Amino acid sequence: MIVLVLVSVVAVVLAVALASVGTELDQARLERDDLRFEITNLEQEVDALTEERDALQAKTDEQPPAAPAQPDAAAVAPAAESAP
Repeated sequence: MIVLVLVSVVAVVLAVALASVGTELDQARLERDDLRFEITNLEQEVDALTEERDALQAKTDEQPPAAPAQPDAAAVAPAAESAP
């Protein structure tokens, strides 16, 4: 009789342990799926931003270079007046 009780207790403990491990495994799988979904979204965002960067770079490359900045005549005139 004692052996039967011990076997029953061991069976219950093993069942609870198995259920706990199964629950943890399911949670890990759900987290993995969430992370995969997030990775996919981030990859799409990176691709979109890369395309936008390339388009802006092409637009910048098409523009002629800017002329060098000329000093403003109004900014130069006061300096000339203050000279001795």
